[in-house]
Order: sequence, then C-alpha cells, then structure tokens
Amino acid sequence: VTGGPHTAHTTNPVPFIMAEENARQFSLRGDGSLRDIAPTVLGMLGIAPPKDMTGRDLRVPWKNQQ
Repeated sequence: VTGGPHTAHTTNPVPFIMAEENARQFSLRGDGSLRDIAPTVLGMLGIAPPKDMTGRDLRVPWKNQQ
C-alpha cells in the first residue's frame, strides 16, 4: 500500500444521474461505460459526437410517446 490514489480500472458500477428538461422522453441503457458519458452529454446539448468518439448516447427514446 503506497497511500497514493488507486487509478486502475474496475468493473464496479457507478451511478449516472441525468437531469434534463426532456428526461421523461428517454430511458437509459443499462450497459453503459465511462466512454458513453461524453456522447450522452453531447446528445443532451444537441451536438453530434465526433466520429472518432467510441462511446454512444445512453439515452433511448421511449417508443410510445404522446
């Protein structure tokens, strides 16, 4: 034990809390990872993610919206 920060990647689940005006129009994928956070935030802002970004938007539109 070095007393320094633990920087190794883990598979521990980490909550992702989303606050968006249209949040009720979406559900969130349950299989997300860290690389999906930036594309999700960009999607919330209406900005297309760069082509070299490997993640995906975690938001899934509800099928039966009224």
